[in-house]
Amino acid sequence: MLFKDKINITKGEAIRYALLPQIMPRIHAFFVAGFGNLSYFMALVFQAVNILPSHHPYLQRHNSGNFSIRNVLTEAANHIDFRYKNIDKVIVFFSLIAGIILLALQFFILIASMAVQPATAAEQPANYGEFFEFSGREEDLALRLLDRVFGVPNLFGSKDAGQTAFHEALHGLFQFYSIGLLIVAAIILIYFIFVVVAETAQTGTPFGKRFNHAWAPIRLVVAIGLLIPISYGFNAAQWITLYAAKFGSGFATAGWVKFNETLNDNTLDPENLVSQTKIPDLKNMAAFSMISHGCRKAYSIRNPNLYINSYIIHKDSYLDLAGASYKDAINFSKGGNIYIRVGEYSAKHTDFQASVFPYCGDIVLQNTEPDKSDTPEGQSQQNSLTSTQMMNEQYYILLQKMLTEEFAGIKEAAEKHVENSLSNTKHPDFNSSLRNEATNEAIEFMKAKLEEAVKKAEDEIKKDDRYKTHGWASAGMWYNQIADVNGRMTSATLNIPQVKAFPSSMERVCKKVKQQNDKVDATECYYPGMSKGKQVELSSEVEKDTAKALGGIFAFWYKDKDSTTDNAFIDVINLILGTQGVFDMCENSDDHPLAQLSAAGKGLIEASIRNIGFSLGFGTAGIFAGYFGPALSAVSGFFSAAVTSGILIGFILFYLIPFMPFLYFLFAVGGWVKGIFEAMVGVPLWALAHLRIDGQGLPGDGAINGYFLIFEIFLRPILIVFGLLASILIFGASVKVLNEIFSLVVSNLSGFDVEGASSCGAGNPNGNGGTTTTSSTPPTGSMEYFRGPIDEFFFTIVYAIIVYMIGTSSFKLIDMIPNQILRWMGAGVPTFNDDRGEPAEGLISKMAVAGGMMSQQLDVVSKFKSGTTSTVQGVKEAITPVKPQGK
Repeated sequence: MLFKDKINITKGEAIRYALLPQIMPRIHAFFVAGFGNLSYFMALVFQAVNILPSHHPYLQRHNSGNFSIRNVLTEAANHIDFRYKNIDKVIVFFSLIAGIILLALQFFILIASMAVQPATAAEQPANYGEFFEFSGREEDLALRLLDRVFGVPNLFGSKDAGQTAFHEALHGLFQFYSIGLLIVAAIILIYFIFVVVAETAQTGTPFGKRFNHAWAPIRLVVAIGLLIPISYGFNAAQWITLYAAKFGSGFATAGWVKFNETLNDNTLDPENLVSQTKIPDLKNMAAFSMISHGCRKAYSIRNPNLYINSYIIHKDSYLDLAGASYKDAINFSKGGNIYIRVGEYSAKHTDFQASVFPYCGDIVLQNTEPDKSDTPEGQSQQNSLTSTQMMNEQYYILLQKMLTEEFAGIKEAAEKHVENSLSNTKHPDFNSSLRNEATNEAIEFMKAKLEEAVKKAEDEIKKDDRYKTHGWASAGMWYNQIADVNGRMTSATLNIPQVKAFPSSMERVCKKVKQQNDKVDATECYYPGMSKGKQVELSSEVEKDTAKALGGIFAFWYKDKDSTTDNAFIDVINLILGTQGVFDMCENSDDHPLAQLSAAGKGLIEASIRNIGFSLGFGTAGIFAGYFGPALSAVSGFFSAAVTSGILIGFILFYLIPFMPFLYFLFAVGGWVKGIFEAMVGVPLWALAHLRIDGQGLPGDGAINGYFLIFEIFLRPILIVFGLLASILIFGASVKVLNEIFSLVVSNLSGFDVEGASSCGAGNPNGNGGTTTTSSTPPTGSMEYFRGPIDEFFFTIVYAIIVYMIGTSSFKLIDMIPNQILRWMGAGVPTFNDDRGEPAEGLISKMAVAGGMMSQQLDVVSKFKSGTTSTVQGVKEAITPVKPQGK
């Protein structure tokens, strides 16, 4: 009976236990086990504020679990007089109710999140471990750095994992260091034993009054445990630091991958990452094709036995241009430039490349990027072409159409002109609109492909998956890639086919004319007229008639100047600038600011490289020009200065600005690694800081900063990524606003004609510097004509400086955010990174000095070429470095 009373099991309970799964009792037991004492603790809170009396049954410990939360709330409500004088009790009462509601909501949200987990699994890591460790660590740059620095096998898992002799020696030093500090810890521990004994004897209190009975023993054990070497010479504190670095790197990589995946999968219209560079003037292509068609027609009339065709030549082989695709041409040229010759193939022409005689001229298309059409990724030729190859292909197709088909009526006009010229039939002049129509049609043909190539280039930026394999430390390259793609697109857009030689009859005429008259105009060079009173003699009447007919076509294209102004100085300034500079950026306001800057900078660099040839050419000509030598030397010096300024501005816009975030980011990553090494040396001291007998908590008063420093090592990588993104957004927004207001500011500073000014700042569609031909147009040659281009040139310099200053102030966030963020936790613990100097500090001044030295040496070379400087003096000045001014 006694046993039965104690067990008290009924038959029904026994049957239910044996036959039923008893799920509901288990759920009830689960919640009771977790919240059975909650009602008792609530009653204690109500008793503390005098809501429940101290003798209430709910406050008896043996009654715990026999009443519910609802019972306690009901009983408390019955004991509260809801008046203003009891406001403290009312607040506590409703605070507990709010807490219960929030607790219930948390469980509801937890259950709901578990229910929708399959839908969000693709957006968030599947488990907590994936937040801190990312797969594919072999190519991770940050982990490779850590492996190279610390050489701990099987920890970071990069492809550089391994232990060298230097690493083994370093591990031995760390082990020696840890054991030495462990001995110091033992001495400190012995000291505290004497202190505790002495204070016990003095105060009569066990262990003394300062001794924290709860935390002091734990801290002593933790301090010793952190200092004991575990493996590879590292103690426990150092292993904690290395794992903090590893998990922090994985945390940043997972976040960086999440950012890129969301960015690439976004269906919203993005800001254009690639700027559409203006298609250059294609007049030379159209002129060459018209001359080529006229040449073929002339020879077909005068010498029907000649078979003249358009060939692609490479070494000793040729390929018919008409039936060759771009891929065929690239493969035939072995990935080099596509050299096209319009002439006759014959075995007798052994003195000429590929045995093709250049009866009707040569033209070449440079290949700006190797062909990738045979890569495994490409499903077809078109899909495998990069954005720059697409532009090269379009130039090739345009050239192919111009030389082998009718294009914009130039073939028909050329053949008609030649027929009339050879038959001595008086014929009307060419339709003056033919030049503009043919050139514009060619430009429109290229524009159609340019838009497609720009979209392809943007896809190339988005589809670059190096962020997955190289980790968060490669984030700095992402921003620089925009400049790289824009630079390649600008080069490809400006890569128009270049005429290497006109028809052979025209080249012979020009050579003989120059021999007889060194002051002949370029438009007269190819026309077989009179030179110094003498008729230009050619070897045959066929060649003479052909040259005469083709000379008329050449004169049609080049004799009438298409200058936008009648002022030669303005034309020269526009030639030096190459384009309208930064003022063109207002036409593509939807483009990413970096894309605009890269395109403008690349254009300035291309123009400057072209001007180098002008400078050297004028300097060389000055040697043989006699009376005109000093003038030509002065022109050479002018172009030298233009080259220096153009390269300086282009370098800032195209190279320096895009490189700055990578530079800051690189130093930030390096600073993080240096901080880890600092911690590896400092954490044993942090372990010693735990050796205190007073103070509250595990860290005590001395070790709390060490915890913040380890947390900073874990958090800094993702903070660096945040700093990069913040700098990109702020820089982009600032430059975009600057682009919108800069033309207005410039116009207000320099003054302009309201009626004649264009909507694009300093330049108008006619390119005359903001001045149109109106009744108030100033006379030719006045200073009003000089203001537009000159202002444009110098304001471009001002613009570059402003953008550089915006860049430096914005990209400093890559360092500032990680260095200052911990103050939000109330921690002001500086690290090595906080005291590091500015990475780009002094870069602009050093660049300016280098530019000045280059300008001075170019000036010396031009003086030397013009004969104004002696040989010894010229060489001496050219090799003597510039001396700094002052001390």
